[in-house]
Amino acid sequence: MTGRKNAASAAATFTLMLISVLTLVSSPANAAATPHCNGTLQSSGLRVPAYVGKNSTVFCLMTIGTRGTSVKQLQTSLNRCYKQRLQVDGQYGPLTKAAVRTAQRTERMDDQDGVYGPDTAVTIMHVTVQLNLCGYQ
Repeated sequence: MTGRKNAASAAATFTLMLISVLTLVSSPANAAATPHCNGTLQSSGLRVPAYVGKNSTVFCLMTIGTRGTSVKQLQTSLNRCYKQRLQVDGQYGPLTKAAVRTAQRTERMDDQDGVYGPDTAVTIMHVTVQLNLCGYQ
């Protein structure tokens, strides 16, 4: 009987540890660690929104209120690759959010929230550097 109790106790401890890890990984504090997009980078022949700085990365965040060249690049990709009709004005407003949600739905993403983050960055299509084709990162 002691063996069963130990096994049950170990399983319960493992489950609690797993829940703790999953909570930590999905916590808003970790979302805050994702930098906001502030420019563009070339990645695999594609021009993509990016955080450009000390630790440049294409894994960045854009949502309502974000402005700049990264938003213009996203709007260009949404227009070209997903047949949206956004004004390329560099402002992430309700129309850009709706277009991102459409792209997320088209790509069958689990999260279809209209927020451009790391998962969306690697799932949706982006325009090539020459602006005549679309492709995936």
